[in-house]
Amino acid sequence: MLEPVEYFAKYFSAEMINLKVDESNRFAVFEKQKALNTTFDEQLMVHGMLIKMGIVNMPRYEMYWSNDYRLDGIAKLMSRNRFYDLLSALHFTDNNKLVTRRDDPSYDRFAKIRPLTKMLKANCQKIVNEQNQCVDEQVMKFKGKHGLKQYIPNKPTKRGFKVFSRNAPDGFMHDFHMYDAKDLDLEKSCGYLPGDVVIKLTQNLDRGKGYIFYYDNYFNFPELQEKLLSDGIYSCGTIRKDRLRNCPTKSD
Repeated sequence: MLEPVEYFAKYFSAEMINLKVDESNRFAVFEKQKALNTTFDEQLMVHGMLIKMGIVNMPRYEMYWSNDYRLDGIAKLMSRNRFYDLLSALHFTDNNKLVTRRDDPSYDRFAKIRPLTKMLKANCQKIVNEQNQCVDEQVMKFKGKHGLKQYIPNKPTKRGFKVFSRNAPDGFMHDFHMYDAKDLDLEKSCGYLPGDVVIKLTQNLDRGKGYIFYYDNYFNFPELQEKLLSDGIYSCGTIRKDRLRNCPTKSD
């Protein structure tokens, strides 16, 4: 089994780490008036620590360095204060280049993390796809303030950012789309936004490979299944009664 640092180095690109190093150092100097001087190896170590923290979960970061709950696999890598300094300067984009006008076509609400999501998505798409896949929505936990933060009471994580993902039976995520309240920019729509989400998540798949997609009644429309079938993708899902389009069905 790979150690967290080795795992991160295997599945995430060196380009992303270098970008994070450059922008975090820039942010610390220009915004916090403090030299950070972080390096590639140090940032790789931070991400490995965060992965391990996700496996050995504690309520607060400082507990990993405390006398009562100390975890040497984290505490020996760097000091608690240095870890906090690196998190406080976490940056992937140059603030001076951000588009802040909301009426600008290039305005992006996720601009500060867009380089990260693009690189992560590209690496997810490199993994060989399985025949059976599912599409569903999930909530990425977020406690701060943001215009796209949502409350979805029927989800295990109720507050955060909505993410639509395409997953394999083993749980691996092959593609995703973070909901940003913008048009999906499709060449051909099925006519309904939930269905278009499924179409968007199939854009990078080779046609005619016999893929079978599964999804719930939030996404399903007859028009969606017809569009997928025309692209050589089979699909299966529950459907709401008001979307049956007078299709003949057996009685309850």
